[in-house]
Amino acid sequence: MLPLLLLLPLLPFAHPSTPLRAGERGSPESGEAALAKRIEAVINRGDAAKAFWGIEVFAPARGRTIYSLNAHRYFLPASVAKLFTTAAAMDLLGPDYQFRTVVGARARIDRNGRLLGNLYLVGGGDADLAGCALPYTPEEKEEACDATRALDQLAEQVAANGVRVVTGDLIVDQSFFAPEPYAPGWAVGDLLWGYGAPVRALSLADNVLTVTVEPGEQANDRGRLAWEPFTRFYDVQNQTWTAPAGAETQLYVRRDPGSRVLEVSGPIALDQKPRRLRVALEEPGEVIGELFRQALERHGVRLLGGMAQRFAPAPPFTAEPGAGLPVVLAEHVSRPLIEDVTLINKVSVNLHAEMLLRVLGRQEPPPAPIGERPRTPLEPPRRHADGSAQAGLGVLRAWLANAGVNPNDVDIEDGSGLSRSNLVTPHAVVQLLKYADQQSWRPLFVESLAVAGVDGTLEERMKEGPARGRVRAKTGSLGDTTTLAGYVQTTSGETLVFALFLNHRALEGKQAAALVDELCAALAELPPTKAKTEKRK
Repeated sequence: MLPLLLLLPLLPFAHPSTPLRAGERGSPESGEAALAKRIEAVINRGDAAKAFWGIEVFAPARGRTIYSLNAHRYFLPASVAKLFTTAAAMDLLGPDYQFRTVVGARARIDRNGRLLGNLYLVGGGDADLAGCALPYTPEEKEEACDATRALDQLAEQVAANGVRVVTGDLIVDQSFFAPEPYAPGWAVGDLLWGYGAPVRALSLADNVLTVTVEPGEQANDRGRLAWEPFTRFYDVQNQTWTAPAGAETQLYVRRDPGSRVLEVSGPIALDQKPRRLRVALEEPGEVIGELFRQALERHGVRLLGGMAQRFAPAPPFTAEPGAGLPVVLAEHVSRPLIEDVTLINKVSVNLHAEMLLRVLGRQEPPPAPIGERPRTPLEPPRRHADGSAQAGLGVLRAWLANAGVNPNDVDIEDGSGLSRSNLVTPHAVVQLLKYADQQSWRPLFVESLAVAGVDGTLEERMKEGPARGRVRAKTGSLGDTTTLAGYVQTTSGETLVFALFLNHRALEGKQAAALVDELCAALAELPPTKAKTEKRK
């Protein structure tokens, strides 16, 4: 008699009754059957069984998928969506690509050093203009970093080119990106915090103000606040108080639209370690412009006019000083792209991924088929090469099709995974990772991923057990979603490509992550194939 489960209709969010178990389909690989049993023991345990799971595991050495569950259904990917952005950037831009930030003029400089017109600070999509590297492993220390260092260097170059006075305005030129700071599907509540910082072509220090809250010396004292790096631009009002040791810390931040007044309130326990709140700058260009004006003054350049932002496209600055107009007076070149990709994949900084998507929106779609695969005809982006998110997504979709990923398996609205409108299939993610695994930039890309129990967003996960150091992957967490996708090297030395998606969970985030980590341990302990075992003998 068939099991009762097979007689029931398949509900939209039910597990398929017969997930692919390679070891039970006539395959001699009993290890794969054991893996399937371990996976199903985890996902059918308690409240985990009520959630919606999507799993695909591919074994390149075996040339087949060894486990699949709901792999062709849509899931909310959360930050796993960043893999699409970073892989496309590695392929289309190259790991050595660099971003340019320039200072230019369209007016002449007279013999007295007077620039007879406006001075332009032009953003080029550099998400790390300050050049501040974050630590990738616990052993690395965060280097001392002055967020205004690059602006100071640019001002020094302007002065070195003979400018003493700017008779016009300072124009903060943001036109490299379309004027759309937020993506569809972002929640209003996201926009206050650093992970929802506005996307602009000129950005600094992740467009974030970091407020540090510490308890007072004794209960009922006011809490202590400090904020950086934009100390002069915000009025931070302290409405915090010190609660007794052991009490719950509950801190709140309020900022009215268009205001530079932040109100921080709530209790902080006497024994609470310093709590850092990362608050988004609502309009970073205004702050950057003022910081650059101050840097110019430090180097003896006086600005007579005011300051404004520009979003309308303008001709580029290309000529060197003395070669006519327009003229480049200063330039800052970023670190290689791979460093930003590593930051995005390991630490999951949304702003960097969103800026990278818009940089892709300035590129041409892939000009020729990749390898021997014929090009899939696609409608070109609606606003081609305009630095918009939509143009970036158009380039991304064309690239995915030529990388062997079915465009119908990917429906994303942003580059970071913060949008609740994003939908992808686990199969699409595995196909993407399989493509990356075959490219010349593969070693750099794999190294850019967080390492289980070692660094990035996986530093505190899988610290013990077989998965530690063997899993390199991108994490995702958003609402009731937990995801993980990447590569695992088994204890026998075999590489597996995987995507583990968990949506509609009632479990707490840490509980869900622990279940996903159990699945990774099962993958890491997959026995070798029979042929490989005999070869070792």
